[in-house]
Amino acid sequence: MRPRNHGSFVNCLIKKMEVIGHQKILKFLQRSAINNQLAHSYLFYGPKHIGKNKVAEVFVSNLFCLNKKKNSFLPCGTCTSCQQLLKKIHPDFIYLGSSFSSFELTPQGKIGVEQTRQIKEFLYSSPFSAQYKVVIIEETDNLTLPAANALLKLLEEPPLRSIIILISRSFTYLPATLRSRCQVLRFSFPLKEEIIKFLKQEFFLKEEKAKEILGLAIGRPGLAIQFAQNFKEIEQERSLINDFISLLSKNDSESKFRLVDLILNTKKSPQQTLNNLTRLLRDLILVKLNLCPADKSISIQLRDLAQKYTQKDLQNLINQIFKTQLLLAANVNQKLAIENLLINQ
Repeated sequence: MRPRNHGSFVNCLIKKMEVIGHQKILKFLQRSAINNQLAHSYLFYGPKHIGKNKVAEVFVSNLFCLNKKKNSFLPCGTCTSCQQLLKKIHPDFIYLGSSFSSFELTPQGKIGVEQTRQIKEFLYSSPFSAQYKVVIIEETDNLTLPAANALLKLLEEPPLRSIIILISRSFTYLPATLRSRCQVLRFSFPLKEEIIKFLKQEFFLKEEKAKEILGLAIGRPGLAIQFAQNFKEIEQERSLINDFISLLSKNDSESKFRLVDLILNTKKSPQQTLNNLTRLLRDLILVKLNLCPADKSISIQLRDLAQKYTQKDLQNLINQIFKTQLLLAANVNQKLAIENLLINQ
């Protein structure tokens, strides 16, 4: 199902900047900008798909917008600067991430010393049309250790009129020395009511369908929007979860090897597939605590599966998945890492 047609290109641009929740953070950034108290570096951390990137993009758009309304944090979305930022081609802006990068990353998809050197050169050059030079670094666990050390030197002596925004899933993914140089902002899940309201309005969904999608997305608005835009992804997600449940219910050697193959050979990356497995395990823990799982549509299957594992087993597996994801981020052999995670349990 496609988002509704707002009737004009202008409204479509503005909608791309709409943020679900996080109003306290937006107001804090707005006050900082108005009072000329912006930090040179920020760390936005919290779970994936809850709006950290969107807030960062709206923050930068607000700083660059040529038609910004007084006392409003929402950029116009139509001026040259806003359109360039939406396309990530503004001359005073750099974005480094997995889906898009202004610079070519290392062959392993990492941010290395060379990329850090390019960031430094960019920030030390004079702004072309905006008041600031801004860099957003998504998924900071992609920083190599030498790059993190080089970035630290940049944060210790930042150029004037420069801002670096680091985005991370976890506070601990960054070295303490880097964290100490940043204004730290913690992102939490938006209220379910806010996300459901947005899904109903933007995708013409009925209440029950919006709740189903939100449950499947485990309360993450980014994933919920992704599912609402493409119902085929919901079917793929359901199929993956059903496969997980089937293989975990057997818990024998053959099933463990099949589970390894499933994680390595889906359309998603192993990291993303492990996130799905983690969400399922957390739902199993909720069921064992006699609480309502995030995905209510599979409550019966979860109750049956939960009887085969102790809460300690489930928590230990979640912890091991987290450690495995760190290893995968460090480019260890994927097959060996996943086999060590599942077969040796």
